[in-house]
Amino acid sequence: VWDTHTQLRLFHIITEHAETCTCLIYSPDGELIISGSHDMTLKMWSAQNGEEKLLPRRSKDGQKHEAPISSLAYDPLGRYFISGDADGMIYSW
Repeated sequence: VWDTHTQLRLFHIITEHAETCTCLIYSPDGELIISGSHDMTLKMWSAQNGEEKLLPRRSKDGQKHEAPISSLAYDPLGRYFISGDADGMIYSW
């Protein structure tokens, strides 16, 4: 993550996944970053300092990804986000 004014790197989060990071989104309020990976995991970070935040291991309906995560999107009001995987499964968090 870089500071757009100084163009200096603030912190590096992608190395925290066991495999390649495949997608990344900012929350609508700019406070959080969520990353998805080929290793089927999601991670949440503070956009201010890179601190990892607790993210549920299972979606709202009790499911988890069993294929590489390929897409992420936030609800426009920032209440939840959606993740999609290579098997075509979509989950709400």
